[in-house]
Amino acid sequence: MLEAMLFSKPLEAVPDSWANLGDVGVGRRDHSVTVLGEWLYIFGGILDGSVKTNDFVRYNLETKVVEQLPVGPSARSASQMASVNGLIYLYGGAPGTPQRSQDFWTFDPNANVWTQLPDGPNVRERGALVEVGGLLYLVGGRSVTEPIARPVQCYDPISGTWTTKAEQTQVRYDPAVVAIGTMIYMHGGFASADTNMLWVYDTVNNTWGVLAPNTGTGNSRSEHWAGTADGKLYTGGGNSQTNNDVYMYDPESNVWSKRKAHLPRQLQAGFASYRGKIYVHGNSVTPHAAYLWEYTP
Repeated sequence: MLEAMLFSKPLEAVPDSWANLGDVGVGRRDHSVTVLGEWLYIFGGILDGSVKTNDFVRYNLETKVVEQLPVGPSARSASQMASVNGLIYLYGGAPGTPQRSQDFWTFDPNANVWTQLPDGPNVRERGALVEVGGLLYLVGGRSVTEPIARPVQCYDPISGTWTTKAEQTQVRYDPAVVAIGTMIYMHGGFASADTNMLWVYDTVNNTWGVLAPNTGTGNSRSEHWAGTADGKLYTGGGNSQTNNDVYMYDPESNVWSKRKAHLPRQLQAGFASYRGKIYVHGNSVTPHAAYLWEYTP
């Protein structure tokens, strides 16, 4: 009986390792991903054949169940998506080429309904929408064809109002962006070329700062993934010379270190963090992947 109990116990994930959780939804790239509760939400993107979609699914990170949801706003890629106060928020993106959007939507998982909100302050795609302290921050991205160095825009879901914050210190789109505490970290991105720089936006003091660049080989990149665990930033993939690697950044020491685990090339994938693990979905390889990878730091 004891042996049976021991063998039935779930295996602990090995630190610094990847696990393939299987296909979730359809294969796609350049889509939007966020976590709300124990659910990973996946919206839009580009299917094989450069066809844009408004397909919307969610994956339960505890039970491993996939659910199809009502299709969202018009088919699009490169939207900005985040969650706060029990709702999903979706900003802008690229419904067409070169059409870009500033429409703003919310999805209520309890009612299973999309609702359009008043348009946001500017057209934007390939940036990030990040939740900090119950507020949503829109950073990075571009308008139609050019990178933009617009101010950070902050949305208050309670009052339904936008506030203009400090201007970005660099012109970048397709960066990897995450929040740790009250800080928003923006790594890499593209203007005239990819960069390895790391910037931080202090949401309390409304200031930008420049931190240590990731100087590892091939670490100037864009269209890459990032996540957080135990107060640290993890990133990998994207456009670079060695884009299957994983790097960790420690904000306390302002130091980067390379991890041992590697993941097949991930470009234009969706990503999110949940309970100390990082999830990366989809890929730009052809055919576009639908698999979901789980990284245990």
